[in-house]
Amino acid sequence: SFAQFIAAPVLGQLSDRYGRKPILILSKVGTITSYIILGSTASYGWLLASRLLDGFTGGNIAVARAYLSDITEEKNRSKAMAIIGIAFGTGFIIGPAIGGICYSIANDFSIAGFVGAGLSLASLIITQLFLIESKEKTKKEVTNIINNLSKISTPAMAILSVTLSSMIIFSGFETSFSIYTEQKFGFNESNNSLLFFIIGIAAFVIQGSFTKISIQPINKAISIGLVCIGVGLIGTNIIAPLVPSLLMLTCLLFGMAILNTHLPAELSTTTSNKGFILGIYESIGSIARIIGPLIIFTTLFF
Repeated sequence: SFAQFIAAPVLGQLSDRYGRKPILILSKVGTITSYIILGSTASYGWLLASRLLDGFTGGNIAVARAYLSDITEEKNRSKAMAIIGIAFGTGFIIGPAIGGICYSIANDFSIAGFVGAGLSLASLIITQLFLIESKEKTKKEVTNIINNLSKISTPAMAILSVTLSSMIIFSGFETSFSIYTEQKFGFNESNNSLLFFIIGIAAFVIQGSFTKISIQPINKAISIGLVCIGVGLIGTNIIAPLVPSLLMLTCLLFGMAILNTHLPAELSTTTSNKGFILGIYESIGSIARIIGPLIIFTTLFF
């Protein structure tokens, strides 16, 4: 997350100048390399190095969002952003299953690294062969990132502030959720794996609904999203029975889906440097994924 915090704005800004496709390909090469290192090493130091490499080069979600913003009209942009949410939901369903199969075959985690490298290679080939560049290369020099930061508009700052606060809350919840279910419901690893699988399916369905739903204006979307997150978190905490308590998570997922589709869509309209501003958006999300767990595990949870 720290590596992505640094790299996402840089990759986004480079995509503004050189085009989306070359940066996507570069990031995929980094991901392939990181997975090969992950599968090959027994050293904790090299494991961390592989994660850092993937963080620096794999911060490509901002570029993907910029690509979608290039090829969609403003009124349909939040629906396009839902496609990324669907992709994440699908990954959360299929990924753990693939990981479990890999571990059962070799009784070792290294094979999962090589499978990850193979899937990333397939993604690179698909990108190279089928992705049509959405942006013309520009002649202008790359503006200093500090200068770009100073030019971020007030509406963009407001959106980034909401992103930071909501992601701190959600990441803190997400990383402590397995401990929470163990203490409240007596769940073990198998129970939690099944629960995360069900949550992945629910997230997939909810995100899919936003390919047809667009809430306007943005203030309304933000208000509804934050209320849903609050209701979901409070509800799952104060309701004792298992099924009703966990059903409240759908409120939380719905609220996050609203924010994850509408915030980047609105943010892309605040500047012509879409890659850069969406890189800042992803960067804010990355730093929130560091802050959230720190708050939970150093203060609130215990």
